[in-house]
Amino acid sequence: MLVLAAFALLCCEGSAAFMASSFIQRLRTSSVRPIQLLRTQMHPHRLSTWRSSSRRAHITSMARTFEFVPYGQKFESDKKSICVDGLVPGTSLQLTHWNGNETPKEYKADLSTDIVLKFIHAELGSEKNKWNDAVVLNNHFDTDGLLSVWIMLNPEAAMKYERRMVDAAAAGDFDEWGLSDWGLQLDLAFSKLASQCDGDKQAYEKLLPMVEDILVNVDDREELWKEELDEMYKIFDMVCDDKIVTTRVFDERSKYTKNAGKIGDVGVVVHPPGSPKVNGKVLSRTFPIGQATDAQVIARYLMAYEQPDGKFHYEYERPHHAWAETVKRANLSKPNAPLILENLGSEWTTAGLNGMTAICKTQIPISKGPMEVAGELLDLERSLLPVFIQKGE
Repeated sequence: MLVLAAFALLCCEGSAAFMASSFIQRLRTSSVRPIQLLRTQMHPHRLSTWRSSSRRAHITSMARTFEFVPYGQKFESDKKSICVDGLVPGTSLQLTHWNGNETPKEYKADLSTDIVLKFIHAELGSEKNKWNDAVVLNNHFDTDGLLSVWIMLNPEAAMKYERRMVDAAAAGDFDEWGLSDWGLQLDLAFSKLASQCDGDKQAYEKLLPMVEDILVNVDDREELWKEELDEMYKIFDMVCDDKIVTTRVFDERSKYTKNAGKIGDVGVVVHPPGSPKVNGKVLSRTFPIGQATDAQVIARYLMAYEQPDGKFHYEYERPHHAWAETVKRANLSKPNAPLILENLGSEWTTAGLNGMTAICKTQIPISKGPMEVAGELLDLERSLLPVFIQKGE
């Protein structure tokens, strides 16, 4: 039994991947609705990444420091510097997933936390490291940024928490709620603690010394996440029970659209009057996150809100990872929303949009039903595709 336990510990990261792939296969082959199977199989998995201690022999004493540079300002120093999660003019090295980055190709990943983890693993295999005394920079506060900075300042400690940090960063930056609750708990905890601070700079000063304790003991800090997590489970249960109806509209060409381009599928969410909004994290458990290798991905969400008179208010958006440069997740180009509006009519607008992946929304309720609107939006985007696609931003 001891041998088996040791083997399980050494293989925990591989086991996590195997469990995920097996789970996905069950979704594909089960006769039960995928969302119902998802709910019945959800159990928090407390996973950490095991790393060989022999590789840590190459870590030398780090003299790195951190400096917060307010968004839009330049780093005014000739010191070696590393910008993590963000873009700071004047930096020596970029380790970020923001669009327009110059992150070295060998470190590219979907999240800045993952990019920084790749960087410190490369440091482990190098006898010489010119970045040991670099200044670490960031220009905003969020979970991905906080963890990226903390990893750079504490590379050896970071080895123990890789998986949970990446999950937390995905929850914060991409609104993703994984197979475990741990990433979401961490993001909620860091966000609540930061909300008690006077600005981003103070948030770093307060939270950086607390990161490891929160990573280890987040289960015991229910005051930081339980209320919000319970609310998300209530909304998720409404989706599972079809009280909030979700449908996937496939981007299938017809004889009328055979010469047009392809956009991707639309995840339609229909909220009855008075129901809570399905947020991004619940969406990520409702519809699969598109991967770069997938032949068919969900590229749009159509959020429909039924009014008491039977009309609907709509919000049209891309999945919430689409704002960043990604490697594994599907890279979804940004459409030219004003051109779409020209063809939709005066009921639609781009004013007052929420989030970086929003495309457009109705400014007054309309009588058309969700499936009709989803089909019209897909047809419209296909017809405009050669003209309006811009590089993702």
